[in-house]
Amino acid sequence: MQVYRGQVIENYELNLMKNNIGEFLSMNSFVSTSHNRLVALQFARTSTMIRDDMQPIIFEITIDPRLKTKAFADITKYSSFSKEQEILIMIGTLFRIETVIKNENDRVWVARLSLASEDDFHLREIYSHMKQKIGENTTLDSLGKLLLRMGENEKARKCYERMINEILLTLADARLGLGWAHLRCNNCDESLEQFEEVLQIREYVLGEDHSSVGETYSFLGEVHLENENYEKTVIDLNKAIKIQEKTFPSNSLDLAATYDSIGNAYTLMEKYGLALEFYEKALKIRQRTLLPNHPQIAAVYKNIGWMYKCKKRYSIALEYYKKSLKISRKTLPSTHQNIIEIETAIHEMESKMKY
Repeated sequence: MQVYRGQVIENYELNLMKNNIGEFLSMNSFVSTSHNRLVALQFARTSTMIRDDMQPIIFEITIDPRLKTKAFADITKYSSFSKEQEILIMIGTLFRIETVIKNENDRVWVARLSLASEDDFHLREIYSHMKQKIGENTTLDSLGKLLLRMGENEKARKCYERMINEILLTLADARLGLGWAHLRCNNCDESLEQFEEVLQIREYVLGEDHSSVGETYSFLGEVHLENENYEKTVIDLNKAIKIQEKTFPSNSLDLAATYDSIGNAYTLMEKYGLALEFYEKALKIRQRTLLPNHPQIAAVYKNIGWMYKCKKRYSIALEYYKKSLKISRKTLPSTHQNIIEIETAIHEMESKMKY
């Protein structure tokens, strides 16, 4: 029997599966699947949770109905969505990873799994212990202890290494949030310290070219920009761009934000040619990805206007400020600070053009 599940997963989870073909995968929750591959494909493509560091994936799961462990049930007649032909797989079920490949036609990853039997790879003991000792409260620590008792020392080592890495990444997320809190409280030095700790952890756990490392460099660049240290700003933002261009899709809004930020830095450094180059890259992505009246498009028009104002090209600056204002008036109230700033800039440009 073949069933399917569509979802999105983080890049590091995808790489973990790709590097462990033939090994076993356990999911720590009930797994909803469907007989209908198109249903799974729709879930993978339309997930609202997808970010730049995530990938859509379909799990193609082969189930042998003759298995002694009946770890699945057809719940179609009980489901509110009978057309999904739902098969529910129980919590803690083990799967063997057969292949992980990219389906270019559907633009999703496909992981082919097979439901493991109790006899697979001496798994009878694992099933027994998981049911008797761990139950539904499975953690990496409890699994590691179980593997040590079974003499599976190498697997235990990998389990605890993963546990440490996950703890470190959680610590990095906490430091990241603390860094943003400090930045918004105008504590730039404390913010910088936290972001540098995040960078060190993410490089150690994920590698120097991971998208999360690129994200961290972009945040460091923002702090240096706030500190008016423009040389360090462009160094960190260029590092971010180098990684993001390799790891993000070409229409990534996160990449566009980094382009926009480095454009601001180059404007403040009076390197207007470079500023315009990156503003136009940001604008191109946002125009391709967002609705025509989106505030992020208005924002980059405003920044281009500001760049031309600094360059004393007032007529061109006026043109871009008006473009920004036209969009902003459709999305913001007339008393919004952003509209007031743009209107003030327009009056300033018109005044300068008279003399």
